[in-house]
Amino acid sequence: MRELINNLSGLFKTEVELLRIDLKEDLAAVISKLLYVSLISLFCLFILTMVSLSVASYLNELYASSYLGYLTIAGFYLVLILILVILNHRFDLITTIKNFILQSFVKKEDQ
Repeated sequence: MRELINNLSGLFKTEVELLRIDLKEDLAAVISKLLYVSLISLFCLFILTMVSLSVASYLNELYASSYLGYLTIAGFYLVLILILVILNHRFDLITTIKNFILQSFVKKEDQ
């Protein structure tokens, strides 16, 4: 009887340790994906900034103004922000993105 209790205790400890290892692996995967996406997003932001400044400078020359190009680009981004806000209210984009992320984790666990 004591041997059975010791075996069950050992099995429980092993299962807990396996769970801890799995959680550490999942956490490492999430952190690495987050870091990767953050770096890519940062570089995309730099590129977008440079392209926006270039287009604004070109528009300044086209309009023969020192500021109208920058205002045009700012207005363009304002319209994009308004479209995103409207789409979020209409289609609940935050929940859609959350569900997409959760589904990607479920697919990972199935593989």
